[in-house]
Amino acid sequence: MSMQAWQVTRAGEPREALRLAAEAPLPDPPSGFLRVRVGACALGLPDLFMCRGSYALPPTLPFTPGQELARGGLLGKSVLAGPGGR
Repeated sequence: MSMQAWQVTRAGEPREALRLAAEAPLPDPPSGFLRVRVGACALGLPDLFMCRGSYALPPTLPFTPGQELARGGLLGKSVLAGPGGR
């Protein structure tokens, strides 16, 4: 399976560092984790620092930023939480 994702391919300002990966691989969630369907995602301040390469623990390139999600759904074997649940 694949997904669309904005990926940081090199350190720099977001408009220079982000590239749209139309067919990014969809990773399988580890045991005990859920896959979240994302309808929209915002680029927050930590993502900006990660794009610039100035985050305290910079991720390995390439990476997909995004910590703020909207219009999503939970996918998994035993999903107990509904929309808005935690």
